[in-house]
Amino acid sequence: MPNKQVLVTGAAGYVGAVLCRQLLDAGHAVVGMDKLLFGGQSLWNLAAHPNFKFMKGDLCDFAWDYNQVQKFDCVVHLAAIVGDPACKKFPEEATALMDVASKRLFQVCKDAGVRHFIFASTCSNYGIMEGDALLDENSPLLPQSHYAKLKVGFERFLMDHSSALPWTILRFATAFGHSSRPRFDLTVNHFCKDMSLSRPLTVFAADSWRPYCHVEDLASAVALCVDLGPDHLSSMVFNVGSNDMNFNKKDIVAAIRPWAPQAPVFFNSDSGGDNRNYRVDFRSFTEKTGFKPSQRLEDGIRETIEFVREGLLENPDDARFHNA
Repeated sequence: MPNKQVLVTGAAGYVGAVLCRQLLDAGHAVVGMDKLLFGGQSLWNLAAHPNFKFMKGDLCDFAWDYNQVQKFDCVVHLAAIVGDPACKKFPEEATALMDVASKRLFQVCKDAGVRHFIFASTCSNYGIMEGDALLDENSPLLPQSHYAKLKVGFERFLMDHSSALPWTILRFATAFGHSSRPRFDLTVNHFCKDMSLSRPLTVFAADSWRPYCHVEDLASAVALCVDLGPDHLSSMVFNVGSNDMNFNKKDIVAAIRPWAPQAPVFFNSDSGGDNRNYRVDFRSFTEKTGFKPSQRLEDGIRETIEFVREGLLENPDDARFHNA
């Protein structure tokens, strides 16, 4: 029998597709829900798995049935209009999903007796750091974008409902690396693609800091929370990443440079409309769960450049591989 019954919203997405595979490998039964905005190819390799079922649907329109939700031990809520540019392009859709539909999903889960609700948030909530100290889970939240403001808003909703249903909030570092749903609008992957193809790359706010984490490790962190369950992690907020994976954009370019020594790169001190700048402390999650990322920045760079150069995607510039 499966260890747990898990619902994953946003299952066909960049993190979701990796997470579904990891959960199945761990012996859980998974129902993946997605409206397939970018297609369903990312889940093709799971279609025949006996413990995987797919549910096509838009959370904003979905009419939940009590019996559909009652069977789940855990709900992992990944579904969102992900990223600052995508939310800026589709602000109403982003609000409908992250504010209205997400709250409705939580209420249905509470009424159905779901034991654990895991919410994928973002370190982008910190926005701009003051001084040089690493930001931990108690640091002020200064969201700079509609995307981050929506994430902060739902975090606060969960905190106001701590007695309703055990929840865990995971603030993800900026993702990179290969997934069965590729994304080339993420900083590391974007730089790898353009530099490996020797295209001119303009880097805005090159000295600005972000924390980074491989998509496989982000998924592993969620899977670890599913395993540990609410008795261990209820009403807790964690940054997910690694302290030694805080980099500025110049660091990213320097790490890619050995793979693309001739690629033309231009640094621009202008922010390009993005003022975020933050370094994050991830020790709390490690101390509580024993989590340790297995992939380094160089691992993600190598696999992404090889993926592009070997022509495994006919057109890496296809809109399917960009959220906006």
